[in-house]
Amino acid sequence: MGGNGADPVPSPCFARQQSHLDAKGRMVMPTRYRERLLERCQGKLVITVDRDQCLLVYPLPDWEEIERKLMRCRR
Repeated sequence: MGGNGADPVPSPCFARQQSHLDAKGRMVMPTRYRERLLERCQGKLVITVDRDQCLLVYPLPDWEEIERKLMRCRR
C-alpha cells in the first residue's frame, strides 16, 4: 500500500498477481509475501472484492487507515 492507503497492496510487498485456488479452495500466498506480511502485520489481512470481482488483499493496518478515511467522508 505504500503507506497512503490508496492502493490495495503494499508496493514493497505485492504486485498484481494472478492466483489460483488449490483443490480445497484455498488461495496460496507466495512465501516471499508471507514473510513480509508476518513482519508488517503479523499476518492479519483483510480481503475484499472489487468491481471486477478481483480479490484485494490489505494488511490490517492499511485497511484500518482506509476505514478511518471512509468514516471522515461520511461526516
